[in-house]
Amino acid sequence: MPIRSITPVGSCRIVQPVRRNAASLDAAVRDGCSYGYTHTSAEALQQLRFMLGDVHFANELLPVIAPKGLPEAASGAPSDITVVELSSGKDLRIDGAPVQLNYFTTHFREFLADHSRAFWVAAKGCTAERKDLLRNTAWADRLTEADRMLLEATTCIQSTPESLRADIEAIRATVPRAIFVTHCNALATDGKPLAARAEYVAQVSRVLSEIGADFINPTAMMLAYGQNRAFLPEGSSLTHYSEGFGDFLLQGIRRRFLEKPVAAPATISSGHLADAIARAARHRSKDMGDNSTGGVEMFTGSLGNGGAERQLSRIAVELHSRAGAANGGRVGVVVGSLDPANSRDFNLPKLIRAKVPVTEATRLPPAPMSRFTQHANLPAHTLSGLRHVVPYLERHHPQAAYIWQDGAVLAYALAAIEAGVPRIALSLRGMPPNHRPNLFRPEYKPMYQALADVSGV
Repeated sequence: MPIRSITPVGSCRIVQPVRRNAASLDAAVRDGCSYGYTHTSAEALQQLRFMLGDVHFANELLPVIAPKGLPEAASGAPSDITVVELSSGKDLRIDGAPVQLNYFTTHFREFLADHSRAFWVAAKGCTAERKDLLRNTAWADRLTEADRMLLEATTCIQSTPESLRADIEAIRATVPRAIFVTHCNALATDGKPLAARAEYVAQVSRVLSEIGADFINPTAMMLAYGQNRAFLPEGSSLTHYSEGFGDFLLQGIRRRFLEKPVAAPATISSGHLADAIARAARHRSKDMGDNSTGGVEMFTGSLGNGGAERQLSRIAVELHSRAGAANGGRVGVVVGSLDPANSRDFNLPKLIRAKVPVTEATRLPPAPMSRFTQHANLPAHTLSGLRHVVPYLERHHPQAAYIWQDGAVLAYALAAIEAGVPRIALSLRGMPPNHRPNLFRPEYKPMYQALADVSGV
């Protein structure tokens, strides 16, 4: 069924990209009856129910729910697609109604300026303690009666897997189709993820996976795009996305969930690659030689700003620095693409500084197709890897090939076997394929099953 309408629910990180890209989505963006941004699962559910006309608010709550006022009318019907961002587990409520933390802290800015009152927006402190403070302190007289009543009725708890599951299942029951987006696990100045955010992202991802919901964790996309470019201003804040990254994220959502997948050509079977690996393995020597490292060629799809690419680059630099003093042999890196337009050369400078040879696979002179006619039905990536990389490996005779991530394994593992590389190490993906279904290939399962039986792999 064609997508006629789409509604974003969440913070500016998802709402603004959807609004900007309405034309490319080829669907009407319906969020005119939204009363504001949301962060928690409870807020998202409340927003959707309000948009459908099922929730109404008392005027006293508006300063902390919709400070700019409520839209005039609800939509009355859900959109074909609802994109829901879940970015905070801090569930702030007044008389049971979820309220927006940012609106709350803005409205009570003067009151919360005293850090001793910060527990009002923390997941601790019971209602009795709050009421006692409001009734027995001098500054309580400065509050209006309406604000005192709001503060007395405020509670804050941390979401749990059970509350998340209940909210998410209620959201999915409310709209025809929901696509969920988690927050990004950005790295702080010490190079580590923000602990509370990482814990919440993991919790949300786990619940969504267990339920079988469509969702995307943008962390890998953010790292590939470059954290400094992904957040404003220039990475100094880990809260607001740059316009470019917001659009990049939405493109990923569109490709993964909104576009009809293109079927592979009927002549290409996922079993052909497994058969080719098995045939090549039968010609391999059972003697893998001694334990010396010898020459090492490392393979990756790109040198972008991702964790795997960073690790590979550091390992290559270290192996290269030790090669002369220890086992000898060349240490080189072969990359699928170094396209600077997509930041696929992000880690290239550190390899150049360390004088590690870096080769772009598609720039290698290809072997004639006549050499690989028996592989005509293989996936295009594998066939390209054979033609460009087999002659390269035969020329350098490495003792080991170290291949990183599924796409590179698909492209270069068979080439390493065909070229007679004695030892082949495979590093699989960093995230399970159900988290990144757009990268899934039917060849992977039979390919890895076949590679597991190859001597030296």
